[in-house]
Amino acid sequence: MVEERKNGNFLNTFSVNTSNNSAKKVMIIIGESLNRKFMSLYGYKRNTTPNLLRLAADTSNGKLYYFSDVISPEATTVPALRKVLTNINNENNIPFDKCITIVDLFKKAGYQSYWISNQAPMGKYDTPNAIIASSSDHTYFTASKNDIKSDNASTGNYLDSELFNVFNHFEGSDKPQQKQVFFVHLMGSHFYYNDRYPASYNVFNSKKDMDTSSYLNTVAYNDFIVSHFLKLAKNDDFDIVCYFSDHGEDLKYQHNQENYTRNMSVVPFIVYLSNNYKTTHPELDHELVKNKNTPGMTDNFFQDVQLICDFNSSLFNPRESFISDSYLRVKRRVVNNTIPYDN
Repeated sequence: MVEERKNGNFLNTFSVNTSNNSAKKVMIIIGESLNRKFMSLYGYKRNTTPNLLRLAADTSNGKLYYFSDVISPEATTVPALRKVLTNINNENNIPFDKCITIVDLFKKAGYQSYWISNQAPMGKYDTPNAIIASSSDHTYFTASKNDIKSDNASTGNYLDSELFNVFNHFEGSDKPQQKQVFFVHLMGSHFYYNDRYPASYNVFNSKKDMDTSSYLNTVAYNDFIVSHFLKLAKNDDFDIVCYFSDHGEDLKYQHNQENYTRNMSVVPFIVYLSNNYKTTHPELDHELVKNKNTPGMTDNFFQDVQLICDFNSSLFNPRESFISDSYLRVKRRVVNNTIPYDN
């Protein structure tokens, strides 16, 4: 499957139409185990996301939109991203070996693609995600040998800030006029929480509830990571940044779906538009504002991203995007489409 993706065989099965107004530079940040209920951006009582709050309040260099009722279809990374990063969703049952990935989609639209990850490239729990990443024009995993880093390392040994220099390396090596899409895959708030942030972010510290404190520290550090990537994107004239977490987290059961709770589904979903892109897409600005509280699920991100980036594929279905006027709302189900989420 990796070889087929690399050979581009899947690109012959669909078409994409772009326009002069389509986004030229796009960044998609994939978080890990972040429950939006613990983000002050979403109203959490402690100040866990000061940087994102400032960016949301300052529209001088672009506009940040954040959505209050988007959930993940699954409680663990691999099954979630099999849907989030492909045209598979709860309604269509497309087999994984027949799906079109989001990397395929952007490549067909003429984008130079980059996948930079602080997660594992290939392993028992990671293989589908590695297959999705494999067809990118450039890939970097902190946990393996590659053309930037020459030593082996175990997944989880690096903080997410390791990816800043990787992004700068790739971004600085390409032609300015070339269309680009960057996929940035973080370790985020994955258990064990106290391994995910440096000592300088040990700001929440309660001896009575160490797990909650360490989790809040991951949220604060992730706030720094995501907001810094947003600043890098602004400096390099990106049109769009999208950020979401693969799934949520329950602080008692983490994301063990055998003990499923709704907290495992609750994720942040954030979109940034540059001022120039927002100006040329007033209808998109209107739809993003209007649908702030619309119930959505990230298994249809394949559809959402086409509306956001202003290109259209033969696989596009506006009824499946929560920011579309044609959105057909269905009762959301999670964990292999077996557990009702909506009452």
